[in-house]
Amino acid sequence: MIILGIDPGPTRSAWAQVDCSGRRPRYLASGMTPSQHICLVCAGQVDGMVSFDACAVEKPVRPRPPGKGKARTPQAWAAIAGDLIDTGIVAGEAFGIAGEHCAYICYVTVAEVRRSLCGNANAGDADVKAALQLIVDGLPRRTNNHVRDAIAVAIVGARVVGK
Repeated sequence: MIILGIDPGPTRSAWAQVDCSGRRPRYLASGMTPSQHICLVCAGQVDGMVSFDACAVEKPVRPRPPGKGKARTPQAWAAIAGDLIDTGIVAGEAFGIAGEHCAYICYVTVAEVRRSLCGNANAGDADVKAALQLIVDGLPRRTNNHVRDAIAVAIVGARVVGK
């Protein structure tokens, strides 16, 4: 089963395709796109993509409150809220368009992805990178955090869809 994983963002979104039909996930393709073009990715209209059977979209979640002794200004909270709304719109568009082009679609949260791959919902980006290097065949040597998140979303999405 080929899974399209999407890590939506307010301005740029990452996507990745992973073949999860074998014993180990196999990397196929990935990229970054302006968020307003995420519909082309979800419709499979990007060069280098192959047709996919399922789509997993990272679900936007509310930001954590600041730690002890750290305050956020009202302007900072407004910016965070605006980014969250924009990301939610991108995720919703991706979810709807992908639903028209494949049989299975699911949302996964960051915590679900990190818990599934690393055993810890609070794992960092370095932990996700190390986990992906261990389990994914054909993973490019250099990828950015967003693309790695999209790959991880695809792998966990395959597990969710396969249930």
